[in-house]
Amino acid sequence: MTDESMGLCVLCEITIPRIAIKKNPQLTQQTVNRLKEAFWKLYETKPIEKISVRQITELAGYNHATFYLYFSSVRDVRDRIEDDLIAQRDLILKQCMHDGTLEIGQVISSLATMLMPYGHVLLGPNGDPAFIVRAEETAWPFLQPILFPSIAPHMQMPSQSEAAQQPAASPQAQ
Repeated sequence: MTDESMGLCVLCEITIPRIAIKKNPQLTQQTVNRLKEAFWKLYETKPIEKISVRQITELAGYNHATFYLYFSSVRDVRDRIEDDLIAQRDLILKQCMHDGTLEIGQVISSLATMLMPYGHVLLGPNGDPAFIVRAEETAWPFLQPILFPSIAPHMQMPSQSEAAQQPAASPQAQ
């Protein structure tokens, strides 16, 4: 399809054919959600390598062509769910920030409620190790002003990959 025939669905923030958006945005969102839910039911019980588009679409009640209107692969579904979780977490953290302080009680309760259904899978043996790294790195802008208020706001925590590339400090000879 041409770029002109593609559009961004405001509700689900994915690029899909404009005709699907124009038909019924609520139906589009419902379809995306059902496909995500079907994927998640499968992902709770098996590694991503063992999940097929056919299994997702059969469980959700759609055909494979519908799946490919919204997702490029099985991994794309997982990635979108992870993106949604991080975006929701960031929204909760932003809402709990007041004058440079984070109201921890509210944050922990909100985050626990949101992450509970996903944590045991994403952090388990079949989870996505890249999600953990992304979640840690994207949380740093919220934690840095609280933990290290004297550090300039423009400074960022190095990613684990950057930290691994830096040479270890050698002990100085006396």
